[in-house]
Amino acid sequence: MQPILKPSEDDDTTVIAPVSQSVITAKLPLLVLPRAMALRAQRYRHTALYSLWLRTRKSSKVAIFPLDPWAGSLTIGQKLVEGTLRVSNEEWSFSDNPWQVPRETPLPVGVHRFAWLRDLHTLGGNQARAKARNLVVSWIKTHKDLNHPAWAADITAMRMVQWFSHYSFFGASSDRTVRLLLERALTVHLHILRHQYAALPDDERRFVVLKGILYGYACLEDFRGGFVASLPLLEELITTQIADDGSHKSNVPALHIRVLRDVLDIRALCHGQGIGVPLFLQQTIEKMVDVLRFIRLGNGMMPQFHGSGFERRELLDTLLSIADSKAYIQGRRQALGLQKMQAGITTVLLDTAATQHYASLPLCESTLAFEMTVGKEKIITSCGVSPLLNATWQQALQQSAAHSGLTLNNTGTGSSPNVTINRDALAPNAHLEVTHDGYARRFGIVHTRKIMMTDNGEHITGEDILEGQGHQEITLRFHLHPHIRAVYEQGKNKVYLDLPSRDLWTFQAFSGTITLAESVYFCHSGARLDTKQIVVQGKTSEVKTVFKWVLQKA
Repeated sequence: MQPILKPSEDDDTTVIAPVSQSVITAKLPLLVLPRAMALRAQRYRHTALYSLWLRTRKSSKVAIFPLDPWAGSLTIGQKLVEGTLRVSNEEWSFSDNPWQVPRETPLPVGVHRFAWLRDLHTLGGNQARAKARNLVVSWIKTHKDLNHPAWAADITAMRMVQWFSHYSFFGASSDRTVRLLLERALTVHLHILRHQYAALPDDERRFVVLKGILYGYACLEDFRGGFVASLPLLEELITTQIADDGSHKSNVPALHIRVLRDVLDIRALCHGQGIGVPLFLQQTIEKMVDVLRFIRLGNGMMPQFHGSGFERRELLDTLLSIADSKAYIQGRRQALGLQKMQAGITTVLLDTAATQHYASLPLCESTLAFEMTVGKEKIITSCGVSPLLNATWQQALQQSAAHSGLTLNNTGTGSSPNVTINRDALAPNAHLEVTHDGYARRFGIVHTRKIMMTDNGEHITGEDILEGQGHQEITLRFHLHPHIRAVYEQGKNKVYLDLPSRDLWTFQAFSGTITLAESVYFCHSGARLDTKQIVVQGKTSEVKTVFKWVLQKA
């Protein structure tokens, strides 16, 4: 892997400054509790004594109002003003005090993140301002029980960031009584996060919680000295969770995007503090942005592996615009466990991730599955994903059968088999060979997928090789995007693929029996679309079996 290349000096790049050398490491335990103390403190977090301690803390004035660079929705904002919030394809009554307990149906926990404040702020106007203020104030008055799920560390941090980010909209113009209430609530949020941070599991939640802490130190007048002193905690967290190539170590694209948004918000805080951007933070952003650019398919979207792919294209474009980085890693062939082949206008992404379990997104059995675009048109896909779907659908979409890969005896690969990758160093886009052992323990079979692509990207040859026991049922699936019209030609094991651009591609299998079956595709909105899948079925022979197939432009 080549080192990261910086833009030329003529480019308009972010000013980079090192962290102040006056940071005293010995003072860090005063900013967040050390892990041993934080773990002990969890025993007392839900007691009346802890609540009493929080009430005795001195409130701090909000001195800085950070700006929120992310776009909201005018439509959602207007619906909120009218008293309706849409979550997970359901509409919820959202009066000025929707928090009253008991409700017939409790609000989803995600509502307590207050991300919808962005929509009210985008709408603007006195009605939206009054709505935002009433909803925040009523939440504070209603949610004093720290046992409520809304006080989970990551939810608390997201809510705190939203309150700070939109304080200029709904809080700064409030009367003194409301401002004092808001200041006390924000101070309490900061204390709770300081006490919980070190006790959190080492996953992506630490980023958003540390971001909340940094927002508190940046914006609350009595805590502002802690901002610079806390930056070494950020550097330590980046070292723990971000690989040298800029990939989030979960190998989950959606988590990579989420963490990148967090570090971009922290970079903006650094500018607001007038200290410049620490070198480690700027370099991390440049590498993470390069990863994001690298894993986008030709249609501008993310691949649909491991609960990812539901992000809107507009969000990704906005993220890259805010990052404003032209740096890139020369010779990159993989990121986030995804192997990329690109020639002409054809892009193939193959999942080889050694995935780790992270709390907020499920892992899927997509080892050696691939997705493919030609220009901006997607041909080979997965069945999709959406955070709006119910648990039954979410589980189904995690299975190997929901991806364009191979299943053995109608079972999946498992979430984290051992994977071996072989690429031609001289012609990396011409030949990719990957092997995994996900079926070895159960069936005594090792699966290898080879993909070869011509220089113009118009001819792709695949081989699925199975070595081991014979007489095992093999199924290869190639899920087609709903925009592709597929026609099966009897007797030739061939399918014609008619693209929206009117280009014609063909799929042909030289082993097994080919059929064109029904499939489904879920958009990021949660809408279900009917589509087709090419299915190749056969059995393994003794020792070694090869299933060869070709995708080519007609």
